[in-house]
Parts: sequence; structure tokens; C-alpha cells
Amino acid sequence: MLSTEEARTQLPGIAREFANGHHRAVQFGPYRVPQAAIVPIEWAELIEDLLLAEHLRNRIATDNGVRYTPEQVAAEIGIDYSELVSNTHELNKIAAQISQASENQSPET
Repeated sequence: MLSTEEARTQLPGIAREFANGHHRAVQFGPYRVPQAAIVPIEWAELIEDLLLAEHLRNRIATDNGVRYTPEQVAAEIGIDYSELVSNTHELNKIAAQISQASENQSPET
């Protein structure tokens, strides 16, 4: 258990430990009261996967089977779907023109 300041100063060493395969959770907080933890990325990814799995289980359990089209969703929030699609197409054209123009520019020497 580290203070916030200790965690800050020890962070490079903790990162080296993780890189060398020494996996552990490093808890820290002000006055050594645990408020957060530093964990190896593998653990963080696993935690995210577990949280997502729990979220998906809850969504599946409460799914009523009703599905909505993009047009229905847009109408529900007051957006004209056809205008949104048109604007998206225009923005894509502009982005393609910008990309093409930047590719055609020769680098300065």
C-alpha cells in the first residue's frame, strides 16, 4: 500500500517490474488509504473483458426482442435521418478530396 506520492515516484520501477513479468496490484491513495490500483495491462484487459461480459449478460437477460431501425432512432431524438445521411455523404466526399489533395502535394525540399 503506497501513498499517492510514493506511487508517483515509484511508477517507473513498477512499470519495469511489470515488463519483467512480476505481476502484482499496487494499491495507493492519499495517506495510504486505498483509492486506486496500478495493475499490469493483462489484468486491466481481463477486468475490462469481465465487466463487458457482465454488461452483456444483463443486456441479454433484459432484452425484450424489440429492434429499431436507424430511421426510428433518429425520429425519436428529433433528427431528420435523410438529412443526416446526406450530410454524411457530403462530409465523406470532402474528406476524400482533402486526402487526395494531400497525397498529390509534393514534399518541400
